[in-house]
Amino acid sequence: RASAGGKVTLSDSAIKTLGDGQGAHALAASGAGSGVSVSGSDVSTQGTYSHGAYAQSGGRIELDGGTITTTNSGSRGLSAEGAGSVIVARDVVLSTAAYVAGGAYAENGASITLHGGKITTTGIFGDGISVRGTNALVSVYGTEINVGAGVGARLEGGRFVMDGGSLTAGGSAVMLSSGTGAASSVDIRNATLTSTGDFGYGININAKDTSAAVENVSISALGYYGTGVWLPSTGTSFTATGFDLTSSHVGVDNRAGQVSLVDGNVTTRDANAHGLYVSREYGSSATIKATKVNVKTRGDGAVGVLARASGAAIELLDASVTTEGASAYGLFASGSGVSLSARNTQVSTSGANATGLSVSNRAAVTLDSTGFTLA
Repeated sequence: RASAGGKVTLSDSAIKTLGDGQGAHALAASGAGSGVSVSGSDVSTQGTYSHGAYAQSGGRIELDGGTITTTNSGSRGLSAEGAGSVIVARDVVLSTAAYVAGGAYAENGASITLHGGKITTTGIFGDGISVRGTNALVSVYGTEINVGAGVGARLEGGRFVMDGGSLTAGGSAVMLSSGTGAASSVDIRNATLTSTGDFGYGININAKDTSAAVENVSISALGYYGTGVWLPSTGTSFTATGFDLTSSHVGVDNRAGQVSLVDGNVTTRDANAHGLYVSREYGSSATIKATKVNVKTRGDGAVGVLARASGAAIELLDASVTTEGASAYGLFASGSGVSLSARNTQVSTSGANATGLSVSNRAAVTLDSTGFTLA
């Protein structure tokens, strides 16, 4: 432990806490100016709520290489709490294996940065990344994150930044929720996001005034009823550029937010699995603007692009929509106050009783240089 401005430097060491009680942390830094620097070392804990590295109240911990292993409930690999608390880890292999034992956790103004390395969590609710409270930040660069029975990256306020690497989770790959009431945001580039579990989401933007932006990112949610991106709350937004999204159920499901998609692919697999779906349920509007996006559905009854309920709007530009199932629809708009527009767009449907365009209940549809093919 380093405290009150103290410094600890270790290299090529083994640091283990063996007790099964709470708070038996392996590395701890507390207070402004306090620091722990560790290289090429193996760090482990056995107690409950006993973290591998714990920075609080402005303390700083730096790790270079080596491993961190925790084996009991509530014991995080990395945990930073309070304004000015910092953990920086380079090429560290981190694993946790118990109930609510997360990989990296930052709260209330603290920050954690990972360069390379790997995080593996196997316990129930063992999230890979957790960000909580105002101004908390976790940044990962080229890191591999594998989560067995939790969320890949969970935000309840604060910010998550990811550049390179991969994130695979049994639950949602990324989830923005409202536990602290603080707004949260996600910025992900050059990465792969995968949700493997049933009813999982690639990105779950589930709290008011939260946002996610991705660029050159692959998103997959192929478990039963897996949804690519979900926006159920007002003030939410999702922006994607150069992306590839595949899901067993709906690709992008927007109930109250604003979505901008540029230069990407949306593919869904199962029956009634719509590609782009807007149904304004809350607030005054829900919109999707898709430019140079290819939408493809493969299940019976699926709709490539669907807008319903007043305030829902979808705009397609230089896009393509392809459906392959029976009773599928290319474009579908229904309801007074609903708008769907397509410009320089090609729509192709195949399968028994398939339909290129359906308009009902006084919805407004505008087509410009748009073609339909029924196979």
